[in-house]
Amino acid sequence: MNSQSSSEPDFAILQKDNHESTAIWIKERGEWTDLPKEDFALVKELARYIRVAPHPEKVVDELKAEAIKSWGGPNNNDNQ
Repeated sequence: MNSQSSSEPDFAILQKDNHESTAIWIKERGEWTDLPKEDFALVKELARYIRVAPHPEKVVDELKAEAIKSWGGPNNNDNQ
């Protein structure tokens, strides 16, 4: 394993409050995915929940699994 892959997050949420924009990163997808503006508030609450959850890694694992399923598997770029 090289140092670059160890620093790459499995999952990340990026939000810009001033633009109400949201993007998510899932390592298996290998790219940032922009979400619709109307998802901003929901994802903001989700991010807060992840921060305070007793086992945030379990929450993130479930989110990743659902996202990968909805995209049809890792690296399937057809369903953005």
